Amino acid sequence: IRLSLVGSEMCIRDRAMDGLIDTLIVAGGEEDALRRAIYEDGAGAWLAQAAQRSRRVASVCTGAFALAAAGLLEGCKATTHINACDLLAQLCPGTQVQRDRIFVRDGALWTSAGVTMGLDMALALIEEDLGRAVAMQIARDLAVFTLRTDTTPPVSYTHLTLPTTPYV
Repeated sequence: IRLSLVGSEMCIRDRAMDGLIDTLIVAGGEEDALRRAIYEDGAGAWLAQAAQRSRRVASVCTGAFALAAAGLLEGCKATTHINACDLLAQLCPGTQVQRDRIFVRDGALWTSAGVTMGLDMALALIEEDLGRAVAMQIARDLAVFTLRTDTTPPVSYTHLTLPTTPYV
């Protein structure tokens, strides 16, 4: 199964509608395109059906809004990009929006707070499936500094250590 957004058009190619999906991952994107995909092109309805055949469902960044449109966040803990947390909480009052987490796991539902935090979430998914040693090797291959846990806050501490004078 492949779902892709090209410009404002959504294209769903479902080769095996009756097949099981191991991990369904929904990426976020530009707000207008995401709204069109969810409400006009049927991504929300498709996700609701596909999630029923999935072992687990995950979203990266504002992909959480697509999961919400599919009814998958109701009664769950979830996160999204820090700049979109208030909107998610407003649109989905039944969702416990976690503003201070890089990713959230609530049972078989995983959400990340942004694109780079999606990498942390992907490593956690790999660790769950294949073990810590494999996840650590992949992190090393990707030159990821460390495996961050889901309780790590979505804050960059880089700005705290930058010199106040320009580099020479």
